[in-house]
Amino acid sequence: MGGLAIQGGILGGTLVGIWLAKKHKLPVWQVADIVAPALILGMAIGRISDFLTGDAYGIPSNSILAVSYPPGTFVYNIFGSTPVLPMPLFEAIGDLIIFGFLLLIKYRKPFQGFLFLQMLILYSTLRFTLEFWRGDSLRTLLNLKVAQLTALATIILAIGFMIGRYRQMKAAHRE
Repeated sequence: MGGLAIQGGILGGTLVGIWLAKKHKLPVWQVADIVAPALILGMAIGRISDFLTGDAYGIPSNSILAVSYPPGTFVYNIFGSTPVLPMPLFEAIGDLIIFGFLLLIKYRKPFQGFLFLQMLILYSTLRFTLEFWRGDSLRTLLNLKVAQLTALATIILAIGFMIGRYRQMKAAHRE
């Protein structure tokens, strides 16, 4: 319910991926770029599963986009037959757009690690935005949700790494 499941999974997977790449003497940033499109595609598929089970639900709404869940689903236990926004579907669509974008730029990336860092920035921006309409997350600091704070931290870190990688690339070209 805190909104850290997928973000924690990304962090944990990244740490394990770094460890495995170093253990097998593989270039970490190159491996990260290879994994990035598959990671976001997997997240999109997972969100479709969330939609089907009534998990990661949105807020109640009278919008034409709102859906009512059947008895036995998680969200039904909370809101009954009240229509809610299908946030997992919105996130799945956003994830698929990010996936397509990564495929479009994969041969035009300026440096190793760009795809992975770009995926982190785009996904975190999507997640930060969609959290405003999620009905299953707790608000915390500045009336933001835990997942939004984590998304902001991820964006800042990814941009920092992106600037660092860009500077490394420029310095290497000067030598």
